[in-house]
Amino acid sequence: MWERDFYDFMLGSLRKAPGMYIGKKNIYNLGTFICGYCIATRIHRVEMKPDFFGSFYQFLKGKFKSDNTEWTGILAEITDGDELRAVDLFFTELELFYNSAH
Repeated sequence: MWERDFYDFMLGSLRKAPGMYIGKKNIYNLGTFICGYCIATRIHRVEMKPDFFGSFYQFLKGKFKSDNTEWTGILAEITDGDELRAVDLFFTELELFYNSAH
């Protein structure tokens, strides 16, 4: 159940209006927001796949052949630091990641 809600939110509401949730549109604000989302799910005992972002990180690392240690860093690196493109790339890659698993 959480998974569908998570992807519906990430690929729906957040993708359509990121500034409403993260303020300035950049990959690091997005990363901080998602980290807070994951913490809130733990506090409220919402069951999540334990290593979702570890899996997403491995997906990006393999696809882009990156040595970066964070998914936010991989996306910033791929877009040459273009914060707007990095956020857009996040949503594109998250959708591909989700579709590859389902």
